[in-house]
Amino acid sequence: MKFELAPLLIVATCLSSVRAAPSETLTKRDDNNSVTTDQFNDLIYYAQHAAADYCNTDKASGTLITCNGGCPLLEQHKVAIASVFNGLITGIGGFVAVDDIRREVILAVRGSTNLRNFIADAQFLLASCDVVDGAAVHAGILSAWNEISAAAREGVESALAVHSGYRFVIVGHSLGAGVATVAASYLRRDGYAGTDLYTYGSPRVGNAVFADFVTSQGGSEYRVTHYNDITPTIPPLILGYRHTSIEYWLSTGPETKLDYQVKDIRVCEGDANLSCSGSVFPALSLVPHRYILADMYACGGLKV
Repeated sequence: MKFELAPLLIVATCLSSVRAAPSETLTKRDDNNSVTTDQFNDLIYYAQHAAADYCNTDKASGTLITCNGGCPLLEQHKVAIASVFNGLITGIGGFVAVDDIRREVILAVRGSTNLRNFIADAQFLLASCDVVDGAAVHAGILSAWNEISAAAREGVESALAVHSGYRFVIVGHSLGAGVATVAASYLRRDGYAGTDLYTYGSPRVGNAVFADFVTSQGGSEYRVTHYNDITPTIPPLILGYRHTSIEYWLSTGPETKLDYQVKDIRVCEGDANLSCSGSVFPALSLVPHRYILADMYACGGLKV
């Protein structure tokens, strides 16, 4: 089934043009670039996990991940599925995978692929979130996490019990990036302190209390955005939404570019910083949302 998203994106663009005042703290752009080669290589590696999510959420435990050419690093490492989870109501899905070469357990949450996902996307209202006092989160994203949280937690606990000493990382693209952000907030709070979070093309997920809480937790946030992708500009600031920090903006384009280099990345700090992806007029297509250091839809997902 094909979903026509252009009208929704146009409306979102109009809304996002009404901007609230940026935060007074943590709002600079680092034009000197503070991304190391190792960090950049990690951004590429976890992007391939986000891409793999689109065709591996129905695989049996022990299955090696394949992506129709979209995740060569995972295939080289023989990354294996530990468990999968899929929500019947919100349509969200994902997997827990194990990379024995990197000694890592990865929780990856898939982006939008079906009508139930788009219904979740469209639930823009902020809903109270008990991760910390005063937090509020996108209602659809919170519903998606609540639906899969038990299965995701069980999968992570089981994988880490078998693979003692492995690093734990959370990854997501698009709607999955939003759900991954909520997942990180809870899992860090509940015993997985220091877990790093890698998101690609994430929408704004919650209010300033939530965004700043996630940023302040142990573990780093690598929020990767691509050129003129519209998704990081929605929901708009005027509705009370803010981003986690730090943003890593793939700044040069064009929309289909994958072969970025370290020098092409701009770094922006702050929960309402408009100096990176917020500084350009957003595309009215999902093409730049597809190509974020990996072809996110190489083995499934939307046809854009």
